[in-house]
Amino acid sequence: MGKNVIISGGSRGLGKALSGRIYEMGYGVSTFSRTMVDSQVEEDGKKYITTRADIRYENDIVRVLDRTKSIAGGADILILSAGVAARKQDILRSSVITMRKVYETNVFANFNLMSEAIRYFGLKMVVFITSDVSFNNYPGWGVYGSSKAALDYIIKQASMETVSPVFLSINPGDMDTEMHSEADPESDASDLISADEGARRVISAIMQEMEI
Repeated sequence: MGKNVIISGGSRGLGKALSGRIYEMGYGVSTFSRTMVDSQVEEDGKKYITTRADIRYENDIVRVLDRTKSIAGGADILILSAGVAARKQDILRSSVITMRKVYETNVFANFNLMSEAIRYFGLKMVVFITSDVSFNNYPGWGVYGSSKAALDYIIKQASMETVSPVFLSINPGDMDTEMHSEADPESDASDLISADEGARRVISAIMQEMEI
């Protein structure tokens, strides 16, 4: 794994779990979300940077990259963990407004962050947190699943056209997170894995790829 890792959506769910685990492993972390405050700590030469920023806004993305460079010196890996899910609903009953909101974050904002970070740092790896709903159809998950499928396609296309960085789409499994419960309040949480277990799976997949 690289020396410094940028992780979007670090205030809750998988993003928060990934940030904590990766930092505990000895790597520098720069994470951000709309609800975070700007802070930085250093321990044993590794830095943990938080930034209040909204992935949907260009100026906020640039600010995250600037803070990462000025405080940590750069970044090697980007993990695209930020995402939103619409309330579970049949696709033809979903509004265009809902679709635009989900696509704005899950596709356009993530694509912009990825593109800017690659140009800014010359990243070694980009990791997209995908879901099985991007390649399997489930009732009520059409808006979220189609947005994930769209960025999955972009990741595969970039991987075909670009030698570096390495691009990965990782599906950690269905997780018991705030986002999941907001989209499907009636779901049985006993069937879901924890965000910490999801983070473990993501990190394991990254480490396997780095060893190749």
